[in-house]
Amino acid sequence: MAILITLPLSLSLSNTTMAEAAPPVVPSVELLEWPKKDKHRFLHAVYRVGDLDRTIKFYTECFGMKLLRKRDIPEEKYSNAFLGFGPEDSHFAVELTYNYGIDKYDIGTGFGHFAIATQDVYKLVEDIKSKGGTVTREPGPVKGGSSVIAFVKDPDGYLFELIQRGPTPEPLCQVMLRVGDLDRSIKFYEKALGMKLLKKTDRPDQKYTIAMMGYADEYETTVLELTYNYGVTEYTKGNAYGQVAISTEDVYKSAEVVNLVTQELGGKITRQPGPVPGLNTKITSFLDPDGWKTALVDHADFLKELKSKE
Repeated sequence: MAILITLPLSLSLSNTTMAEAAPPVVPSVELLEWPKKDKHRFLHAVYRVGDLDRTIKFYTECFGMKLLRKRDIPEEKYSNAFLGFGPEDSHFAVELTYNYGIDKYDIGTGFGHFAIATQDVYKLVEDIKSKGGTVTREPGPVKGGSSVIAFVKDPDGYLFELIQRGPTPEPLCQVMLRVGDLDRSIKFYEKALGMKLLKKTDRPDQKYTIAMMGYADEYETTVLELTYNYGVTEYTKGNAYGQVAISTEDVYKSAEVVNLVTQELGGKITRQPGPVPGLNTKITSFLDPDGWKTALVDHADFLKELKSKE
């Protein structure tokens, strides 16, 4: 005959009923360690253009990028193209989006520029000029430094900084965004995405401070360049630049972390984690405290998606 052992009420609730009713809560401290262990990689920057073929021609002929893939989605009235300096499974890319019938966008005051590393800025600028490109800063040393740079503008008005460097595995090397509180932004990207502060430079004579954030040395991979202009706390976002996409090993756990960090520092989740309809690639997206959008993409799903496009 079975013997029923009755536990004291306090013990039965704490050790049995409550344990069965809900799974143990992961401590926030433990959860916040996840981004440091996660394997992140910058995948692509997404932005809108007024003429897809025109921009593809400019990027391939002037910058030397390759057209990696292109697709048309007539039922949703848009087309997009991925371009870069190497395959998407190992290199950062740009994802250009053309919305049917829209040929102009507002870039706003917050977006800064993309950057391309090259071994000869002077030659690249001459090539761009010969193909009708617009140079907004002639090549030469940075004020107060030795780095040689130039700036050019693409057909839609996006700025590209050209930086003279030795051979690099990742020529498409920077995305620059302006922020209203640099220390807050540094803290946000460290805690939410596990980025490292690679370099912080203050230029009081020019009244700005920059922070390079990323996952490896800025000469080896793509970095996020955050710029704070003295006394400026807000910028317009426009409707041209979209987001940057970054890989993660666990979209759901990463979204939990982001949710915690936004409660502390600002920002918000804009897409709850889950598969994209029709693709089954799991993603989540969020805004940082300044309103800049990031999409986190499941790494394994992203590689499957690329393989299915071959």
